[in-house]
Amino acid sequence: MTPPDSNLSAAEAADRRVYRGRSIAEILPKIHADLGAEAIVTGRRNGLEGGVAGFFQRPFVELEAQPGAPQLDICDGEAALPPMFTTSDHEPFVSELSPEQGSSAPQGNNGQACENGFASALAAASELEDGLSNGAEPVEAPAASAAIANGGAVTHESADRERSRSEAMLAEELQATGFDEEFAWFVIETANAHVLPFAPRIGLRRAVRIALQRALPQAPPLPAAGAAIVFVGPGGAGKSTCARALSSAYRRRASSSVTDASILTDGDGVLRVSVPPHVAAPVEASSKQATSALTVARAQGMTVIDTPTVSVAEGSAIRGLARVLGSLAPERVVLAVPATLSASATSRLMKALAPLKPNALAITHAEESEQLGVAVQAACACGLAPEYLLSGTGAKALTRLHPTTLVEGLIP
Repeated sequence: MTPPDSNLSAAEAADRRVYRGRSIAEILPKIHADLGAEAIVTGRRNGLEGGVAGFFQRPFVELEAQPGAPQLDICDGEAALPPMFTTSDHEPFVSELSPEQGSSAPQGNNGQACENGFASALAAASELEDGLSNGAEPVEAPAASAAIANGGAVTHESADRERSRSEAMLAEELQATGFDEEFAWFVIETANAHVLPFAPRIGLRRAVRIALQRALPQAPPLPAAGAAIVFVGPGGAGKSTCARALSSAYRRRASSSVTDASILTDGDGVLRVSVPPHVAAPVEASSKQATSALTVARAQGMTVIDTPTVSVAEGSAIRGLARVLGSLAPERVVLAVPATLSASATSRLMKALAPLKPNALAITHAEESEQLGVAVQAACACGLAPEYLLSGTGAKALTRLHPTTLVEGLIP
């Protein structure tokens, strides 16, 4: 922040005010409303605030301003642009400042109207809010909008921040797909903070798509051959259907062989492995025969492994399966989560099965629910890459999810 000028009178110093916001476009209307269109910006400071343990901090801008007398801008056909609206590369922060036709502002030497620089920047900055704004009525964002970035604590400043009607409508649309209110506003604020500053003309909706796509976890790529993909999940989640459908898809198109393997539980609770045709009957999972059969199968091509159903209440069964998967070291452990589960049930399931170290997500029973955002938000929170979508029970019911396709489905 620029220090106060020591030559200022006490009255002038008292008139100076400090405004903080996410961007200059957000602050300008407040300055204009308080101090008038002729206000003078006397200082600027950028910084970071919020976050959790040093992560997810968001940038802010502080402007110091004071009332000013009307000024005459002398120009030669280009609207005046104050220094505060230029970047370090001397490119204008506001890309276009077009004089209004029929303005009563003073005329330059070419007869073109010259608007006051601050007023011009104010009008243009207001239009940058979502790239499509046309003077929409502002609304107040919910206080919960800052909870994610501030570790659950909502600041008074964030709670009072005004939002456009288009932002509010988009937040409601996101919530209708299954995202909660906090996450919906978090994505919108991220789009405003980190997407629109670099592409102000793409519009808020497209910017939110980009922000959400960036928030989706990404699983590491699979090797061309020798990969093992394991499906885990509770009873009725559809993990076995996913395994069969994935094997069928690979057999139709893959050049290498595909082995269907299973981890089973016998009557005594002992985990066994079935790897046909490499073993004639299921063998104990910890045996050398099971390890050898799985090694041979992976060396020949893709191995898709189904697992016994697990419940969030069966801690010992989860730990036992985790030990088997740990010795196998599969490239992908896919957690099958029904789209019909509530947000709390989805969260409990993911936390309970965390010992299995899943790194990808299959959203199942997708044909029974339109709120896929519940599973997607939980996947973001737990670091699972949304990789498959299961709609139905047929061989072609499984779809490989691409981040762009998933986001466009959630935000048409």
